[in-house]
Amino acid sequence: MADLSMASMLDRRLQSGQFADETHTLTTRMIEHYRSALASNPDEPAHRYNLAAALHVAGRSAEALEILHESISAIPCDARLHYGIACVQQSKGMYHLAEAAFRKATDLEPNFADAWYGLGSMRKRGRVLQSSIHFKQLDSAAHR
Repeated sequence: MADLSMASMLDRRLQSGQFADETHTLTTRMIEHYRSALASNPDEPAHRYNLAAALHVAGRSAEALEILHESISAIPCDARLHYGIACVQQSKGMYHLAEAAFRKATDLEPNFADAWYGLGSMRKRGRVLQSSIHFKQLDSAAHR
């Protein structure tokens, strides 16, 4: 079963251009496979999650988010779907939304380590950003 960590690895390979043809072929096959799996069993959250992961890796993040949001409407208590949304949002710079989605995933599944890690990375990013802003303000004041 694919997951977003696998998707992230494939995404890095795509971004670097390394094995681009091979990765494109693999993601295309993954998308076809998960669309077929979803068609045969539309109530299985894993098929929705995996299809979204494959779409995201293929650079089709808007479609991935659409599938994940539709899936959450149908299955609101699936922590993995909220985690999937958070991962896509985080990669697209939607940090406040990603943090909220990571939080929802941890609320639904308190032992979801990847979601806790994502939430921690969002908090760390926020602290780094706040520190950077504060430093710039201090630096600016010092040069007056």
